[in-house]
Amino acid sequence: MLTELLKHLRSLILAARVELAPYPQFGGDGKPAEDLSIMFTTPANWGMEQHGEYEKVIHDAGFTSFDGFIAEPIAAARHAIRSCNLTLVNGARISVHDMGGGTFDNSIVENKRGVLHQLTAASGDPYLAGHDFTAAIAELIAKQFKIPFSKAYGKGGLNLSKIPPKDRQNVLEVFLAA
Repeated sequence: MLTELLKHLRSLILAARVELAPYPQFGGDGKPAEDLSIMFTTPANWGMEQHGEYEKVIHDAGFTSFDGFIAEPIAAARHAIRSCNLTLVNGARISVHDMGGGTFDNSIVENKRGVLHQLTAASGDPYLAGHDFTAAIAELIAKQFKIPFSKAYGKGGLNLSKIPPKDRQNVLEVFLAA
């Protein structure tokens, strides 16, 4: 399943590169579409075995070369620094919280001469994660709209289709009042 998802991702990236290649102002670099430069993120506490398995899947999906792996906390810190236009002094430390679907992870990242290094990687709390928040929201919705919890939340996550269409706009008010 992951291989198929990565194959689809690769096709989307290649299509975008073909479209943008002649337009440097939109990220096009004029390089052939097949000349991809890409990194993959991995959970903070992954070891060599998990990286090796992931690399096999990446190659099976058609990525013949890639720039390597980057731990999710480092990627998140880089993104936050760039998007917020921040400058970190040497030795600055950042706490990175990763609310995944199945775990809540926290890592400490330090700036050492312009390079971010992960100092700690919590193994995560498997009892607090994105799906827990989704379930709590579904519970609020179920109570507010007097529908069974099982109809508001299922295998696919939050299910707003069971809320009458006229009431769906009020869902935000339920969250704000909670």
